[in-house]
Amino acid sequence: MTTPLRVARLPAPRRRSFGLVILALLFVLFLFFSNGVQLIAEWLWFQSLGYERVFTTRLVAQAVLGLAVTGLVFAFLYANLRMAQRGLVPNPLLVRFSSGAGAVDITRLSRRLALPAALGLALLVGLGATAGWLAVLQFLNRTPFGVTDPVFHRDVGYYVFTVPVIAGAIGLLIGVTTFALLASVGLYVLRRDIVVYGRQVTVEPSARLHLAVLIALLFVLMALRVYFVRLPELLYSTTGPLVGASYADLHAQLTGRRAGERGAGPVGSSRPAPRPQHAARGRTLLRRVAARRRAVPSDRAATRGLAERVGEGGAAARVPHRGHAARLGAGQRGDP
Repeated sequence: MTTPLRVARLPAPRRRSFGLVILALLFVLFLFFSNGVQLIAEWLWFQSLGYERVFTTRLVAQAVLGLAVTGLVFAFLYANLRMAQRGLVPNPLLVRFSSGAGAVDITRLSRRLALPAALGLALLVGLGATAGWLAVLQFLNRTPFGVTDPVFHRDVGYYVFTVPVIAGAIGLLIGVTTFALLASVGLYVLRRDIVVYGRQVTVEPSARLHLAVLIALLFVLMALRVYFVRLPELLYSTTGPLVGASYADLHAQLTGRRAGERGAGPVGSSRPAPRPQHAARGRTLLRRVAARRRAVPSDRAATRGLAERVGEGGAAARVPHRGHAARLGAGQRGDP
C-alpha cells in the first residue's frame, strides 16, 4: 500500500513577513557599515576644505537616482512576474527533496518568492545606477557649445551631455526587459503554460501575448539605441587613422546602421532634411544637363554636314590631279 503524497505547507504569512523584515534590516545594516566608514572620512575631508555643499549634492543625487531606478525596476519586474503567475494551476509541480519529507509545491513557492526576488534585484540595479550621478547632473545642467557637427548638424554639447545618459538609460532598460522576458518564460514553463513536446511548442494565448509584448519592447529599445547612440558614436570613431568619422564610417557604416534602424523599428531616419538652396542648385544643374543633351544632336548634324562638304571638296580637288597626270603621261609617250 502506497503512502499518500503529502504537500509541505509553507510558513504562515505573519512569520514569513517578519522574516523578510529581518532580512531587509540586516541587508541595510550591512550596506551602512560597509560604506559608512568611507562616507564619514570623505565628509570630514570635504568639511576641512569648506566644500560641504559639494559632498551633500553628490549624496542627494545618488540617493534620488538610486531610489528612482529601484522603484521603476521593482514595479516593472514585479508586474511581469505577477502577470506570468496569474490564474490557477491545475497541475502544480510538486518536488520531494527526501523520502521522509513532504512534497513542496514549487509553483506556489515561486509565487511567494516573486516579491522578494523583484525587490532584491531592483535594489542591486539601483545601487549600480548611483554611479551615474555625475552624468545625470551634467545632463540636467547642460549648456550648448555653440558649435554644430558637419554630419548630423547637432550641437556638440548633445554628444557630451545627452548621449551618455541616453545610452545608460537604454542599456538599463534592455537589461531589465531581458531579465523579465527570461523569468516570464521560466515561470510559464513551470506552470506548463508553455509545453514542448518533440518538435512542437504549445503556448497558452495569454502567455503568448505577454511574451510578444516583451519581445516587441526589446526590438523598440534596440532601434532607439541605434538611432540615439550608435549613429552619434560614429563621430568619435577610432576605426580610421584618426579619431573621428572616416570615409568608411560615413559611407558604409552610417548607411548600414540607418538601414538596420529602419528595419528594427518605426524610428525616423537621422539624415538631415535637404536645404532649400541645395534643392534649387540641384534643379538648376539638372536643367543644364538636359539642355546640353538636347543640343548634342544639332551639333552632330553640323559636324556631319561639315564632313560631307570637306569630302566633296576633296573629291573635286582630286579630279584635276588625275587629268594632269594623264596629260603628262601622254606627253611623255609622244616626245620620242
